[in-house]
Amino acid sequence: MRTSLSGTASITAQTSDYRSPTRPVSYHAGQHRPSWFDIRTLPPGHDEWDEAGVVSSVAYVEALIQAEVHRGADPRRIILMGFSQGAALSLLVALKTTHELGGVISLSGWIPHKGRDVSHNRTVPSVLNA
Repeated sequence: MRTSLSGTASITAQTSDYRSPTRPVSYHAGQHRPSWFDIRTLPPGHDEWDEAGVVSSVAYVEALIQAEVHRGADPRRIILMGFSQGAALSLLVALKTTHELGGVISLSGWIPHKGRDVSHNRTVPSVLNA
């Protein structure tokens, strides 16, 4: 999409919409729901961590970022956004990625407790948490 501001500036924005896979969710009695990783309680407890789900979801988003960088995108112009688990995943990726991202928009999100301990990113991007 190309938008002109006051007739003098041009901003090019590209959006991509990626959705979580459907998987059994303990919080919903094992029913299949869209979910990046399994959760048992809301808010998630201190000991709650679906290692396999988190690792595969972080790797998936990292691969999307890497693909954009290979296409020539400046990672500092990539902004991750998510709602609930998508917000949690966006925040985790921002902490773990080796890319310097442009920012994160977190809507009703959280950083899973185990994910707070490790940050591989030298510069954590700007975060809007709502």
